[in-house]
Amino acid sequence: MANFRLFGEVGFSVGGRRVDVGPPRRQCVLAVLLVEVNRVVPVDVLVERVWSDQAPRKPNDVLYSYVSRLRRVLAVDPDTELVRRSGGYVLEADPLSVDVHRFRHLVAESALDEALELWRGAPLERIDTPWAESVREALEVERLAAEVERNEQRLARNLPVPDLAALAAAHPLDERIARQHMRALYQAGRQADALDHFERVRRRLADELGADPSPPLRRAHEEILRGAAEPARPTGRNDLPADAADFTDREHEARSLLAAVEDEKRNVVAVDGMAGVGKTTFAVHVAHRLADRYPDACLFLDLHAHTAGRAPSSTTTALEALLRALGVPKQDVPDGVDERSALLRATLAGHRVLLVLDNAESAAQVRPLLPGSADSLAVVTSRRRLVDLPAWTLSLDVLPFPDALALFGGVVGDGRSERQPDAAAEVVRLCENLPLAIRLAAARLRSRPQWTVEHLAGRLRDKRRRLRELAVGDLGVASAFELSYTALPTDRRRLFRLLGLHPGADVDVEAAAVLADLDPDAVEPLLEDLVDVHLLQEPVPGRYRFHDLLHVHARKTALDTEPDPWPAVSRLIDHYLVTAAAADRVLAPAGSRPFALSLPDKHFASRDDALRWLAAEHANLVAVAEWCGDRAPASCWRLATTLFRYLYTRGCTADLRSVHEAALVAADRDGDPDGRAVVRAHLGIALYRQGEFAAAHAHLREAVDLDRPSCLNQALAALGNAAKKLGRFEEALACFHRDLRLCREAGNRHGEAVALGNLGAFHLDIARYDECVSYFVRTLAAMRETGDRVGETVTLDNLGRVHLETGRADEALDHLGRALALCQELGDRHGEARTLTNLGEAHGLLGRSDEALKHHHKALELIGEIGSHSLRTEAFNGLGSTLLHCGRPAEALGRHREALEAARRIGEPLQEAKALDGIAECLAEAGDHAAAETSWHAALAIFTELRHQPRVDRIGERLTGLARRART
Repeated sequence: MANFRLFGEVGFSVGGRRVDVGPPRRQCVLAVLLVEVNRVVPVDVLVERVWSDQAPRKPNDVLYSYVSRLRRVLAVDPDTELVRRSGGYVLEADPLSVDVHRFRHLVAESALDEALELWRGAPLERIDTPWAESVREALEVERLAAEVERNEQRLARNLPVPDLAALAAAHPLDERIARQHMRALYQAGRQADALDHFERVRRRLADELGADPSPPLRRAHEEILRGAAEPARPTGRNDLPADAADFTDREHEARSLLAAVEDEKRNVVAVDGMAGVGKTTFAVHVAHRLADRYPDACLFLDLHAHTAGRAPSSTTTALEALLRALGVPKQDVPDGVDERSALLRATLAGHRVLLVLDNAESAAQVRPLLPGSADSLAVVTSRRRLVDLPAWTLSLDVLPFPDALALFGGVVGDGRSERQPDAAAEVVRLCENLPLAIRLAAARLRSRPQWTVEHLAGRLRDKRRRLRELAVGDLGVASAFELSYTALPTDRRRLFRLLGLHPGADVDVEAAAVLADLDPDAVEPLLEDLVDVHLLQEPVPGRYRFHDLLHVHARKTALDTEPDPWPAVSRLIDHYLVTAAAADRVLAPAGSRPFALSLPDKHFASRDDALRWLAAEHANLVAVAEWCGDRAPASCWRLATTLFRYLYTRGCTADLRSVHEAALVAADRDGDPDGRAVVRAHLGIALYRQGEFAAAHAHLREAVDLDRPSCLNQALAALGNAAKKLGRFEEALACFHRDLRLCREAGNRHGEAVALGNLGAFHLDIARYDECVSYFVRTLAAMRETGDRVGETVTLDNLGRVHLETGRADEALDHLGRALALCQELGDRHGEARTLTNLGEAHGLLGRSDEALKHHHKALELIGEIGSHSLRTEAFNGLGSTLLHCGRPAEALGRHREALEAARRIGEPLQEAKALDGIAECLAEAGDHAAAETSWHAALAIFTELRHQPRVDRIGERLTGLARRART
């Protein structure tokens, strides 16, 4: 396994051998990915961190070359992988293989000497960027904190502390270090030097900051004067609950809170989060870590904001409880809140006391309970964000997955979790990483030794019974949620449960207003209140989502409470249908549509606005379309067909298929003839995109046979393409000519353009190049005339393909370059991937190997994201051809074999034949003439059947050459 260095010069070693990463810019790319190891770093973030405001003219291209070289360098370590993920890159590796992350892990484990030994130089040496400087500064702060903590540990054990005098000289105003240096001098028998150091620090603080020494430093001085360097043991009351034995690491949050207390001198901290997230457990854990700093008392008080069967504690009652715990006799406790609060502050003055005020209802309840001096600390927990409390605040989220999995295994405790890791991981995911849910699930498993983890996972898979399963005795996730829900005002409760009816992942203000039948201006404050009490999350401004278990609870509450939830659901479906239709009209003003809406109209100001709305609501639109078929079949198929154009051009093939499979059932139930026809046509096109040509052909044949004018042209065009893929050339040609004739009879210029394009593509596939160019030239003019820019990109790409097939790579580049620019402008990811593959081949033919491979790899990354099996087959063949042109026949052979396997799997004979031809070329290049001959004969049979005469002639020549070579 590799060992990565960020301390000193950035690099890594494998098996003790250093690997050269390259120049500083490339080191910086690696450094950014290592700092964010296992997290996706967006491309724009990488560019900003590597170049800041000095980026090159095409930073993405330069970045791609850096990443490609780093991939080759990192290939020496099989445990590390640099991969592309949705809009960025991620370096997948063991975090502990990176010295910075290993340093932080060791600090968290209190192995401080070992952690500090990892510092072999200034972090990120040779990298001179603002980002690198900020990382260096942050790490230096962490190093100093580790040194101080290490020194504290050694002093507590009367061990010598190395370089403490130098550290004190380097940080003359750091009172923690000054106190440690004084204590070390005293322990070494140098009491006078310790007192003298205090005086120097005191004067410097006064001269430079106008400040007096802090209470801890003054106490250290007094203890040395008394001859007692060891601080007195705590003698006050400590009623903190026991620290959880299975507490799961929230070290980052704990260190943030400790820094706020120790470094920022905050004396009130507030911890908030949703029910079950572990606020109390966390607060008690941190309180135990802080207890030694508050020797006079450590008190825990439950304020009962969310306790079943009892009302929240009044401030008056809470004040009396605190005063009595601090030793104030009952008869001395005054009656009024103000008087009790004043007495509390007076009692705490001059003392170091820690108060844990748990389960608070509001800032008003807590404010009179807070200490008045900086010497004491209050830690407050609440399900509500106490934004109006004068406190440093921390919002707890659910646990990171590794910590959640560790918690589950720790509570189960008998090894079942470790023996069934996949099932354990599923249980944790079904619990949505929520600590309370995980503890309850693990407790149920622990109490039932006959159960397997898989059995528990099976019980949790059913959403309808999941909350019932997550309960033990009188403790349960649902009951915890119910306490939060019942504490809400009436209008918030109604909105919460109606939001539960939404089938999607999140909701914007407009959709929430539709569900609640309110004005958006009225609903937004209600949404924000639900965020403040952690019943909703707001991951991005203006969009709101549930934790999944809360969503289940809200939906169940709505179904149990609402007299009739259908009106709200119906309003939501209509909202998405009407708005999606408005967006589609902006994207394709002249596009055909199989139905007319009788619902209120909506408008988008621009194409960009429509695209932004569709992108934001993509997952919701798919979810609603898949979900609404049972109750609203007409809306289901109408929404699916409305989304067709957007999903098609974005290359979202899986979503395109899933919504139309649901719509197919709905359209048949609804019985509308246009709906039945258009859904079959669209489903056939989706199946075609996924390479399932036989299934596509069957659906498209049904659509054509229904003979509905609303979609007949589209169905004929798609059926022709599917028939062509299956080698049914007469049927394909008949479909295309019938489509062209119908469009001309109807005066449908755009439909005519599509039909001409399909005829051009047909003749391209059978290598009738002069005829296909004629068709494509007419197609391009018609597409531009009718404003179909997507059709224009397809035609430009096809013209480029013709030039590639006829060996005119320079002319191909011109057409393909324009096609790519237009695809990227339109966001047509499917078209972009197809054109990138063709550009790769063009550059390969011209001998530009680096440029060619860059285009091919970009194409494959994009195809991986959109999931097109047909495009992947073409891309593998294209990359194979390019690799062979670049003199890398072994790699080319592997790619052509991948293409062959994919082509046979999806039943695409043209790409199968091209793959066999490419394999034969690679084998012949390697001298394996017998195997090459076998592959060429197989390719020849398919090309002959496909009527691809140029390929038939060329392969015939190659086989003749092999035979001649064999005779000689």
